[in-house]
Amino acid sequence: MTLADLGYEDAPAGIRLPYKKPKGGTLTAEQVGHNMVHRAVRALAERANAQLKMRFKVLRNISRNYSGA
Repeated sequence: MTLADLGYEDAPAGIRLPYKKPKGGTLTAEQVGHNMVHRAVRALAERANAQLKMRFKVLRNISRNYSGA
């Protein structure tokens, strides 16, 4: 499972997005709770990624599209 932010609105299946507030509407309590959990889990993952990059400097130069060249 991959968690993403609202910048990936047309994300394929398997990528979890937070709920977006509809124009002129509000989110349900369940949707707000989902967004809170989503945000907390993403923050933990972002923090872990940052710590890895600080500890292992070689990871700073690797991208997701690494071709091996």
